[in-house]
Amino acid sequence: MNDIVKARPFTIDELRAYLVEVFPEFWESGDLHLEDIAPMSATLRLAYHPKHLRPGGTISGPTMFGVCDAALYVAILNEIGPIALLSPPAPRSISSASRRPSISSARRG
Repeated sequence: MNDIVKARPFTIDELRAYLVEVFPEFWESGDLHLEDIAPMSATLRLAYHPKHLRPGGTISGPTMFGVCDAALYVAILNEIGPIALLSPPAPRSISSASRRPSISSARRG
């Protein structure tokens, strides 16, 4: 068994400061808060706001996915430190299209 403990790139306070510096639009307001970090783990909390609700009063899927995406990013960042993993997309409008899958391609159980 390996008893060597890997040093983390950040303390939790350093990581919070780094996130505010690099992504101020998401972290500066304090709505998204880094609560805890551990090896391959990060716990974030998004403050409740009615803007995150869908009709009917449920938290929207995009809101939940955004928090999950941010938590995974922070967990990885805490493991390997700040590096560019992918080429960043150009800062411009994006679009998305969806279509209904055909019934014949769906698997029935």
